[in-house]
Amino acid sequence: MAEFKPELIEEFLAIVRKYMQLRGALTQKDLAEQTEIGVSTMSRFLNQKTNEINADLVARISAKLDIPFHEIIDFVDEEFTNKFIRLVK
Repeated sequence: MAEFKPELIEEFLAIVRKYMQLRGALTQKDLAEQTEIGVSTMSRFLNQKTNEINADLVARISAKLDIPFHEIIDFVDEEFTNKFIRLVK
């Protein structure tokens, strides 16, 4: 079972970039430091250079940027929705 819909990753990343701007024009490095994720890991994720979508990484980014669930919920598989919401909180 996939946790996220890979075909919607570009839409999710567009939302992330929008909230990076809204939350103070954060750079990838700023976001990596604030979420305690390695800078190279963050860069690979945001530039779609990874094979897997890590749920913890997505949850940390979503929580730190305070992205409303209604903007990203389509990206999350229905069976994983409740667990994802718990991860973000």
